[in-house]
Amino acid sequence: MRPLHPLDISADLRLTSGGHTIHVKGEKAHVVVSLPSFRAGSALLRAGALPAVGSRGLLKAQELLRAAGLTVEVQLAGVPFAVLGCNARPGAMARLLRLRAVEVRTPPALRTALLTAGVALAAGGVLRWLKKC
Repeated sequence: MRPLHPLDISADLRLTSGGHTIHVKGEKAHVVVSLPSFRAGSALLRAGALPAVGSRGLLKAQELLRAAGLTVEVQLAGVPFAVLGCNARPGAMARLLRLRAVEVRTPPALRTALLTAGVALAAGGVLRWLKKC
């Protein structure tokens, strides 16, 4: 896709659906979509207030955002959770979740929980293997 003309965004928008408020704020080439919680985000998706896109839709969104020189950051309860567009750097978590176009940012507590769970699963596998020997 050829580059689009750079966009300069200035926005401060609040959307409410089912008692949940989404705050969208844009400054220059950076847009922040702030959800109050994961539960609220899930409820808004189920209600159709937020678009549900598959991995193809995310790849298309990533392509369009990069062409326009934009970055979209999604926050949950004020903590950055995902990034699409120019500044997105998808890593291991994105590959694990099959979200190739999205940089997934895990808070330290969640990262620790995932690491602990992974170590526990690996230890359990080793123990099962040793029992078979």
